[in-house]
Amino acid sequence: MYPVANISKAILCLWVVVVAQVAWGAAQEPSPQSPQVAIGFQSHAKLGHWLPVTFEFAEPTPAKTFQITTLDGEDTPVTTSGPLWQVSPDANTFQALVQFGRTYGDLKIELLDGAGEVCFVDTVVLQKKATGRLQLLPSTTPLVVCIEPKRNRSPGASIAALYPKTGSDERTRVVVLNETGNLPVVREGWSSCESVVLVVDDESFVESFPAKVAQSLCDWVRHGGHVFVVSSPSVALKAANADHWKALFPGKVTGGVDIESTRRRIEDFSGSNNPLIKRGEKLTVVGIEEPTGRVVLEQDDVPLIIRSPLGLGELTFVTINTKGEKFLSWDGSAQFLQNAFSLRSGTRERKQSEVRAGTSVRHSGYKDLLGQLKVPLDSFSKLGFIPFAVIATLVALYVICIGPGDWFLVGKVLKKHELTWITFPLITLLFCGLAWYIASLNRPTDIQINQLEVIDIDSVSGEVRGTVWANLFNPDTRTVNPGLRQVGMGEDIGAVRSRVSWLGLPGTGLGGMRNRANPGLFRNGYQQTWSRDAVELSTGGLELQVSSTRPVLMEFDGRYTGKANSRLTVDDRLQGTFTNPFDQPLKNCMLFFDGYVYLVRGTLGAEETVDIFSEMTEKDARSYLTRQRISDSDSGIKSQSVPWDPTSDRIDRIALMMMFHRSAGGKSYTNMSNQFHEFIDMTPTAQLDRAVLVGTLLERVTEFEIDSQPVSDLYDQSLTMVRVVLPVERENRKR
Repeated sequence: MYPVANISKAILCLWVVVVAQVAWGAAQEPSPQSPQVAIGFQSHAKLGHWLPVTFEFAEPTPAKTFQITTLDGEDTPVTTSGPLWQVSPDANTFQALVQFGRTYGDLKIELLDGAGEVCFVDTVVLQKKATGRLQLLPSTTPLVVCIEPKRNRSPGASIAALYPKTGSDERTRVVVLNETGNLPVVREGWSSCESVVLVVDDESFVESFPAKVAQSLCDWVRHGGHVFVVSSPSVALKAANADHWKALFPGKVTGGVDIESTRRRIEDFSGSNNPLIKRGEKLTVVGIEEPTGRVVLEQDDVPLIIRSPLGLGELTFVTINTKGEKFLSWDGSAQFLQNAFSLRSGTRERKQSEVRAGTSVRHSGYKDLLGQLKVPLDSFSKLGFIPFAVIATLVALYVICIGPGDWFLVGKVLKKHELTWITFPLITLLFCGLAWYIASLNRPTDIQINQLEVIDIDSVSGEVRGTVWANLFNPDTRTVNPGLRQVGMGEDIGAVRSRVSWLGLPGTGLGGMRNRANPGLFRNGYQQTWSRDAVELSTGGLELQVSSTRPVLMEFDGRYTGKANSRLTVDDRLQGTFTNPFDQPLKNCMLFFDGYVYLVRGTLGAEETVDIFSEMTEKDARSYLTRQRISDSDSGIKSQSVPWDPTSDRIDRIALMMMFHRSAGGKSYTNMSNQFHEFIDMTPTAQLDRAVLVGTLLERVTEFEIDSQPVSDLYDQSLTMVRVVLPVERENRKR
């Protein structure tokens, strides 16, 4: 007993010494102060979209990079890493980007110093229900972010009143922010927003606005976003001269302009019976000379509401000072802002269509067109399905062979029943080999790729946006490093930067991000890495399961250096000429403009010029997209649309519907939303003195590369559609 007691005391003393040394070391080397962490927009985060994660430190931090681990849309762990972007030079606030693919699992956040050592760790347990730190929204939920100074009566509150606060999970959410520190400094961080409302009528608020945030917002709009701007004369004149603000003003700002009488224009627009300006009074608004786009509302040639194209996106600008006492005391002020904001979003129409479409049947649990796009992308010509009759026959033969067949063989032929220990496993191996052989005949031996790419080019600003939806079928388990390479338009598109990431599917169907059925498989995680300068995204170590498909989203942007010659004008109708800007033919060529579509007869040759009046057929865009037909009936002549087929696998038809969903009537026609990748719909662009040329190219513009090697021979099917935005001169700029 004595030696044992001494040993116990020695171990105890050693343990005390070790603990004391660890504590003393920690005291000598204190850890950095933990930051305040903010995710998304006021904790609102949409599945499948890039979101900002903001870290606010009380003092300088050694953290340089981030690592954030979540689950992707395939229920696989993915670690996103990259540099921490500083929000502003004079603040200890930094930002990262993250995507959520599931409503469950753990969110692990790590910050690393320059030596790669972890200096901060945080873990958030994801829950389906909203928590104080995070509210995960469906990928198809419209999100409107209002950025404005704090005040009692604000434009954000008026716009928020447009939407109900209760209802389905996919109802429109409006987030009002009075602080700018948590806003994205990288364009991709805005991708979950449908619209951004920006109130720049307070000088101190504008001066404190981070330049990087304003620049990233402008970049997001140029690539398909929508911003609704409200300003005042004095602040607008100052902000319009700043490099990071000037893009948000649709013309030359001249300061303040007085209007004396609204002549019921503003009152009729807002539906108010009371005048905004009484007799003998004046109202000062922001003066805009030579406004771009369309003047929706004006008074005495003074623009009041302007809808203007900005690259591939849209700017709605209100010149009335919503901070002024006259406007605030007017009973039609809230309705005026709501109607101005609804010019693009079609809020009233969307509410009605949601009611009509509430009980409709969707394909495989998906309510969004992107879910339907999964059907053709999942169809591979070399991948066959074994008929059930073949499987049933093999099972029946196997049962016969291992039962009466084996008994007859060993008992009557070989006359030695002990041999069943040899014949039974041989028969089993024979049928296993036969099943494997039949399966191998019905699937390819290498990776197969299906791809849809949409290339958008704004010939006015030179902005280029490429979106590629792809599916990979893999016959064997392997790990790949996917990439994107440009193979077409090399001379016309320059300064390309690409992003390759996982693609989640909306909805609750099989593989959908809201499907909580965890497959329970052991899957190896992989990496997604952001670069600092070019803000490119690469994916590495992506594991492909045996005989499975993997959806991938590839995006790129660049500058258009080619020439898109067009001479389009409009008075009562569109007329003029335009030229195919590419050195290859355009098939299925059409031109969308202001509710109409102009169809080219036949294929448009390379660099061929077309006259709209003599060489194209004009049709109503909605009638064309819905395939409306005139029919005779007992009650008279009627026009009837062909119902949308949610099970269709026509990839060209689905792509065209995604590109002009609102022109077809939106959800009221398809009974499906187009909200997940809402930026792909160019219906608003075709309403803003812009015509959208659409066609199909015979050759791909981009291709997959796997492990930095080209894989052109692995393509099963691909479709390349291009859209070129052409300017249209209008004598009357009113709506």
